Amino acid sequence: MLKLVVDANVLFSFFRQETTTRELITRFESLKLYSPELAIEELLKYKEVICKKSKLKESEFEEALKRLKLFVNFEK
Repeated sequence: MLKLVVDANVLFSFFRQETTTRELITRFESLKLYSPELAIEELLKYKEVICKKSKLKESEFEEALKRLKLFVNFEK
């Protein structure tokens, strides 16, 4: 099992459809991903920008964030 710490920049790219980042995060069970809780605050802070660049509705952003939390362990 490979353990990795991901920063907010990596997590931002999760919200774009069909990216390598999203595929890596969701597809490989051998990856154990960690990120500080502060990264969630960053994602929420830039939600409008993320939605605009990723062409997501706010509800789609919320669903993607829920999905992201299934794959990344956010810790203090």
